[in-house]
Amino acid sequence: MPRVSVVIPCFNLGRYLDEAVSSVLAQTETDTEIIVINPGSTDPFTARLLASYERPRTRVIATPYAGVCESRNLGVREARSPYVCCLDSDDVLEPACLEKTCRVLDADPGVGFVSFWYRMFGDSDGIVAQEGCTLVDFLLDNAVCAASVFRKAAWERCGGYDEALTSGFEDWDFWLNILTHGYRAEIVPEYLFRYRIRADARHNTCDTAEQRKILYRMLMRKYEKEFRRHAMELVARKDDLFGWCRENHIYLCREHARTVLELAEARRALAPRLHIPLRRAYRALAAAPYRAAVRLVPRAAKAAVPVPLINCARRLLGGAGGPPLFRQAPWDGPLASVVIPCYNYGSFLDEALGSVLSQTLEGIETIVIDDGSDDALTLERLAGIERRRIPGVRLIRQGNQGVCRARNNAIRAARGKYICCLDADDLLEPTYIEKCAAAMESEGLDICYGWVRIFGMKNRIWRTDAFDAAGLVVANRVPAAAVFTRAIWEAAGGYNPNMERGNEDWDFWLSIAGAGGRGKVIPEALFRYRLHEQGRDAAALARAEELMARMRLNHPGLFAGRFPRQRPGRFAIDPFVNLAPAGLHALPAAGRELIVCGTAGPEAARLARERVHAGSEVHLIALGAPPGASEALGIPPDARYVFLLSSFLEERFRAPFVLDYVGRRGIGEVLFAEPIPALEAAIRKRHPRVSMRRAE
Repeated sequence: MPRVSVVIPCFNLGRYLDEAVSSVLAQTETDTEIIVINPGSTDPFTARLLASYERPRTRVIATPYAGVCESRNLGVREARSPYVCCLDSDDVLEPACLEKTCRVLDADPGVGFVSFWYRMFGDSDGIVAQEGCTLVDFLLDNAVCAASVFRKAAWERCGGYDEALTSGFEDWDFWLNILTHGYRAEIVPEYLFRYRIRADARHNTCDTAEQRKILYRMLMRKYEKEFRRHAMELVARKDDLFGWCRENHIYLCREHARTVLELAEARRALAPRLHIPLRRAYRALAAAPYRAAVRLVPRAAKAAVPVPLINCARRLLGGAGGPPLFRQAPWDGPLASVVIPCYNYGSFLDEALGSVLSQTLEGIETIVIDDGSDDALTLERLAGIERRRIPGVRLIRQGNQGVCRARNNAIRAARGKYICCLDADDLLEPTYIEKCAAAMESEGLDICYGWVRIFGMKNRIWRTDAFDAAGLVVANRVPAAAVFTRAIWEAAGGYNPNMERGNEDWDFWLSIAGAGGRGKVIPEALFRYRLHEQGRDAAALARAEELMARMRLNHPGLFAGRFPRQRPGRFAIDPFVNLAPAGLHALPAAGRELIVCGTAGPEAARLARERVHAGSEVHLIALGAPPGASEALGIPPDARYVFLLSSFLEERFRAPFVLDYVGRRGIGEVLFAEPIPALEAAIRKRHPRVSMRRAE
């Protein structure tokens, strides 16, 4: 008996069939059988092909015209294996797909089906990395692809695919059915499947709003009990709940609204205001501006209302109040990891490592990865790092694999939420990581970077451009040491090893753009790039045409002008909770003074610096100074603790940053270069032991 059966319904798609069958025969799991279903194909080519189709371990079953659900059910009934995969005839499995999914099913009998990440190809390009696969995830949306591997026993228990669903959503319904029968789902976090996008694909018939509404209602009626049981979780998970209910899940709108009212009554806050019929409540909410509606809600109730509901109200009212909010979750571990690959760059290594250890952000993890160095000086410097056991610094050794694999291997070992790949001959300015992290934490960005100060053989400032897919296909706009999230690295597939000879960072930025990443540039020179004779730049320039051709092959959709939509902007509630490890918010310490400027000019800043106590460690924050104003404020070029907030933070986050900074740095005294009454009152309330004075 084979271990896994692959069922391939083929209706008029004979031109793709051989590619699909070949992908199954190429599996590392060889104990397989292939069942091709011919549900009455009318295309002459497909009919002739299937009539005489012969491939190893493959049999063809012909049946009168049948829909996709009937075809799949027929194939599963004929299957002799405990595990089944229903593969569409125009899609492709990666070689390790069946082996890895069957391994999960073998390990846990409670798992009903196993899915995986996948890549789109054909008329569109992209990567889909599914994460959640609980019942609630599936109630919100179809969380996995149609080719997931399932137990035949689970198929038998739930009655197979629902043959009444002839217009779409049949796989979504099937997964929900399995989950409601007591099974669980798992996802293998690897790209194991390729999904072909075609203009004439069947799934496009259910993409109209009306058809989707009909199909949603069918699912709602079928799984009404589950939707009602998990209504509270759905409220907490769906950012656009009101729009979601209104457009697709009208049937549940009343139930969700009732849940919201119950929450309000439990808090004894909103109940006195909302003793009106439900329809009138919705009508009043939709008719009133957001801010006016919020004024009716007591302060205690505002704190009780979940963030998703705030977002829902804003979207329902036409987006009033700015981008949606999200609650920032505390990060367990170092917030940022700096990866330093080193291959025979020992002469520069200590300087690069020193620039990381001098960062103003606390608790940074540093990973130095030796890529098989054989230079005596480099080996000596690496041995010194290993011998000194510097806190927060790890050394990883590997054979020579190239810079792309070195970075990927180090990132896999890293524990940080944010990653910065620093070449061993380059340097970071002291505030670089902290400023990037603050911007990314508050705005939910995927990548952040600053201007570049080029030094060595040339000296100039490279003013980098905004992160944009259309611009990236023309030129590299992003420095090699940009800070990016671990999540976007996974979604982009990491650094591509086929770019070992150069432009590997440019290719990676294109992958991030292809995954819909959002970025921001900080208009300050925060990264120092060394030009020297040993650098890889000259070699990359000599192979420019070859490297560009390779990038075109890696990203055909982007170079064809098919740019993905960027993720929408989001802003965090409590955005700076992760800028310092837990417990770092200590009582203010003497000897640390903070100068705060609003929109004051150089004269006010100079006067404030003159009033600083002798021997104090001076920190300077300018709230509204324009980007690049360090020189105008008279700040020394080597000053370490200088933060021009307008360069990396939205205005709404500048005052919270100052409040957080005072506690995080242990500031003993705050010196205002000009009166800022609101900020003074906030500091006095949150940090009562901090003394404050004005420079006047």
